[in-house]
Amino acid sequence: MQVIAILGFWLTMITFCYLYFTTRHKERMTLIEKGLTAEIFNSKGKNYESYKALKTGVTLLCAGIGFGTGVGLMHVFDTHDPYPVFFSLMIFGGLGLIGYYMYTKRLEERETEAQKYYRSKEIDIPEEITMD
Repeated sequence: MQVIAILGFWLTMITFCYLYFTTRHKERMTLIEKGLTAEIFNSKGKNYESYKALKTGVTLLCAGIGFGTGVGLMHVFDTHDPYPVFFSLMIFGGLGLIGYYMYTKRLEERETEAQKYYRSKEIDIPEEITMD
């Protein structure tokens, strides 16, 4: 039974990798046939790579709060089941990701408002306002 599970896992991983790369190749070949470049795969949107540490930090902080809450719930209800810890970890980790999303969305809105303001005044946008 264990051999079937291990084989099933690796066959699934190999299948996903194969489908990912063959589909990617077909998409790029179609673009080349149409005379387009593969620049559409490069993100032209905002670059939030600099906020990757913030995202990880907020998520782990909230997951830690969730872990503490789950352990507290285990003691309050005097149970040895791991369900309170698991569910509170998931809930608080998800709340951390939602909080990160709302924060970056607010930053994007502020940047858009600042760019509109500077464009209406026909003033060059200072470097510290752009997030590139």
